[in-house]
Amino acid sequence: MESTVATPRKFHVNRCIDNSPVFFTGLTKTLEQKVTLLCVKCNKINNNVDGKDTCSTCSNSVPVTQNGDHFEQSSYEACSLTISGPSLSEQVFHSGPKIEKTRRKALLPLPESIPDSSCLTNDKTSPDKPPKVNHDFKNNMDSSLKRKGDYESPTKKFRSSFPGPSTPISNRNIELSRRIWQLFMENKQTDVVFQKKMTLRDKLHEILIKRFPSCGLYVVGSSMTGLGANSSDIDMCLMLTDSEIDQEKEAKDILHIVHSLFERYDFLFDIEVIYAKVPILRFKDAVSGIEVDLNVNNAVGIRNTQLLASYARMDKRLAPLVLLVKKWAQYHGINDAKHNTLSSYSLVLMVIHYLQYGCYPPVLPCLQRLQPDKFHAESDVRTLKRFEDLPNFESENVENLGDLFIGFLKYFAVEFNYYKNVMSVRLGSVIPKEIAMMNPSPRNKKAHWKLLCIEEPFDLTNTARAVFINEAFHHVRQVFINSWNCIKHNPDLDSILN
Repeated sequence: MESTVATPRKFHVNRCIDNSPVFFTGLTKTLEQKVTLLCVKCNKINNNVDGKDTCSTCSNSVPVTQNGDHFEQSSYEACSLTISGPSLSEQVFHSGPKIEKTRRKALLPLPESIPDSSCLTNDKTSPDKPPKVNHDFKNNMDSSLKRKGDYESPTKKFRSSFPGPSTPISNRNIELSRRIWQLFMENKQTDVVFQKKMTLRDKLHEILIKRFPSCGLYVVGSSMTGLGANSSDIDMCLMLTDSEIDQEKEAKDILHIVHSLFERYDFLFDIEVIYAKVPILRFKDAVSGIEVDLNVNNAVGIRNTQLLASYARMDKRLAPLVLLVKKWAQYHGINDAKHNTLSSYSLVLMVIHYLQYGCYPPVLPCLQRLQPDKFHAESDVRTLKRFEDLPNFESENVENLGDLFIGFLKYFAVEFNYYKNVMSVRLGSVIPKEIAMMNPSPRNKKAHWKLLCIEEPFDLTNTARAVFINEAFHHVRQVFINSWNCIKHNPDLDSILN
């Protein structure tokens, strides 16, 4: 389909009274029409009329137009829409006439109608006011984590959530697709390894409650999302309080206490505290041979584990693509944040962003828009479900794994604008760097938004801030370009992995 690029026009960027920016989520036919906005703070849709200072989403807040803040519409990568009938906001967010999409990359890959958040759950508690819970992390943990050995592998749940193929297989790149699936089946985390990790978690929790009686110990990361390999280590989060702690001092002191505690046990060895922005205690288990990275009170890791696990259940093509992208990035030396390249978490967010926004029709929806009451930054981690009820979404995208992988390489080789845009899984789109710098988050710093920018879905920081050296950034980009040039002429994994 031929792309139609909208004529650049200048728009005001509205802000709520607390100075949190409000995003445009589509085009309007004239400046006097209703504009559909999304507030960064409350993550809610706000229908605002130009010139009228009212905000329908932020309680006791008033949008204020900042006359000095303008952005060219082209910088939003907005889709061009043919408008007919009611206003744009009514067409996109409510049932009404369909909109003809005239551009490959839609800004809002959303269903025609979005139910009210109260219809998505039986819990009537406002997402802005988390329910009061007991501060005892031990007793408020998911019941599936209370019983030794009573765990269900995320890959097992992943298999059971798909009665059949989500989309038919296209005729292109079938052999490449078969190789990707074979690679996934040979390297994905097995149920045996998963159970070993859960057994180790139980043993460690028994040790920790002797020193911290009300603590919670959460397994996070790829071990729980279904996106990990069989050789992956295990990440754990020790929760001691429901409030933030100083990661630079308090977390380090706690990890040293845990270090002294673990030294008493012979099956734990190579124990060391590693100082980083989020310090960890790294050690190995002599029984299983598994390496563990333990952090303290990094609750965002628990939230994003639930989010990524939910995306893995939405479409079974995500997990094989993530495993391949990790293996490809490791082979080319761009999967190491300590050496100014990409972390595994950033790579996963890049794959999800591509499947939300870089391909059309989108493979994945934006869960934080569809279910803002279930996926938000203020949720109490003790109330999160391991397998959340998900919206009824079936992608119309029929591309196979080979098509999608080549499209992923092409998107980040020649299509994504690294100099202007930020990948946002939270919004299912891109946002300008100028907006990301102003994200209202205590951990967010303007200096972090330099070269390669990926928004963390909950704390709104840049997960790719390690890529701040020009040489490393250009190396990452060149790997994408070289791999895309190789595989588009020779659709074989050996062309990029050998």
